[in-house]
Amino acid sequence: PQGLPVGIGSGLSFNRKQGDDLVLTTLTDRGPNADAPAVGKQEAKIFANPQFTPLLMDIRIGGGKAVAENARPLHDEKGPISGLPLPSELIGSTNEVALNDALQPLSGDRRGLDTEGIIGDGN
Repeated sequence: PQGLPVGIGSGLSFNRKQGDDLVLTTLTDRGPNADAPAVGKQEAKIFANPQFTPLLMDIRIGGGKAVAENARPLHDEKGPISGLPLPSELIGSTNEVALNDALQPLSGDRRGLDTEGIIGDGN
């Protein structure tokens, strides 16, 4: 995203064995972010790429190497999901303030996810 490598491994789950290869499914983080100075009494994070959409990806392990493949952006019926924090009035909000790389406030996202884990549903 914007010249930064995608950070994989916020979640990792065994998917299947395919021939001699193992296939794992992983989830990226919410996008490139870093702790920032507090805004008033609220914690803040800098989001270097606020438009980033977290991804599901497969990692194929075989032949002495691991290859990330099959990237799939997270989405719902309204479109892509972002990694921005939920607005403070919503249940589940961390109350952190999102800032851009110039330390200017960003709007929260009612559909934002801080992706941290993954598990298969058997399908």
